[in-house]
Amino acid sequence: MVLCRSQPERVSETPAIRALSLDVGSHPQARRLNPQFSPEAPLLRLRVEVSWDPRDASTTLFGLEGRLARLSPTLARHQCRGHHDYRILRTLARDTGGPPRLGRDFEPSLALAHVLEHLIIDAVSFLTGAPIVSGATGALRGVPHRYDVFVECPDPALARLVVALPLSWLSSLAAGGSLDGEGWTTLVVARHLYLRRHAGPCDPVALSRRLMRSPGEVEAALRWLERNGFACRVGYTMNFSGVEYCRLKTASSETSASLERPRPPRPRDDTEEGEPPRATGAPG
Repeated sequence: MVLCRSQPERVSETPAIRALSLDVGSHPQARRLNPQFSPEAPLLRLRVEVSWDPRDASTTLFGLEGRLARLSPTLARHQCRGHHDYRILRTLARDTGGPPRLGRDFEPSLALAHVLEHLIIDAVSFLTGAPIVSGATGALRGVPHRYDVFVECPDPALARLVVALPLSWLSSLAAGGSLDGEGWTTLVVARHLYLRRHAGPCDPVALSRRLMRSPGEVEAALRWLERNGFACRVGYTMNFSGVEYCRLKTASSETSASLERPRPPRPRDDTEEGEPPRATGAPG
């Protein structure tokens, strides 16, 4: 079920995407939006403000989703169950050869928030190895351009990372930019550091060989992770090369912080957009 508002006022051709808050909890109101949510899984809730209404939303979204699918091929395997106008990659999956026709009440800002949900799902699944990850995106009542994005997050300590990286991808590509080292390699490096988080710091040179990525790619990924507070360089007493080792920072205290610095096994998305109320977020 998808509950959509009437069209908001016209806004900029270039999207403005702003993360307002992030928290992890049970969020029972979200489970009514998507009955596929596991009752045991914590849900991250990202409240985001998206202002975007391009002249030709269908063509623009078609091109954006194509670029995102090349960045993250697993997007094509998502099972999106929302309203047909908002189903991600539906045109590419059917190989129709062109942008889809959209209904009169189609809301581009909601569609972009929904695309962000799918990118977060991919990041969660890839980092944690969770075989199934569900999500939902809802428009807030009476507050134009504001949405709640809910995604299952088995490890709450990763919440900020799985939001910040997809947010940077979407903001850059939707504005016609490039990723400049913030692409899939960054997620690959983060996954390696996460999986060996109990094994001590990692040698970047050995990491580039293991991941079959160039040292420059790995260094760019590490710089992004470090600049955004997700990784740090450390001295290692067993290292005589002079190269600083690195590790991922996943402090649990980060999961409840607001995003003041916003800078895959088979995933599945059973998405239904709805409209949480002004305060509690319970279904309307």
